[in-house]
Amino acid sequence: QVIVPVTAACHPFPGVSWALMSDPLGHTVTIFITHAWAEGVFEFVNGALDKWPKSKSGVEHAAYICFLSNPQNLDIADMLKDINTSPFKVALDNMPKPGLMI
Repeated sequence: QVIVPVTAACHPFPGVSWALMSDPLGHTVTIFITHAWAEGVFEFVNGALDKWPKSKSGVEHAAYICFLSNPQNLDIADMLKDINTSPFKVALDNMPKPGLMI
């Protein structure tokens, strides 16, 4: 209701993910956050914020959240056919070790 129409109208890259629309340079993912489609947005946000690590010595965190990181206007089925090209695995493989999963 929000992500698809807003990112579809994104200029100059219509259909880009919410994450890239918000910050085209991106960040190194340090947190991988899972969710359930039946979970409400307020429940999701409250759970994520409750577990978000407190910053130590200015260390910033960035999270991979599939519904914000994957382009919701595009068909990513081909990327999901092989586990090695799955955006989920790519995000996990590129996280600093140890990473945090919420």
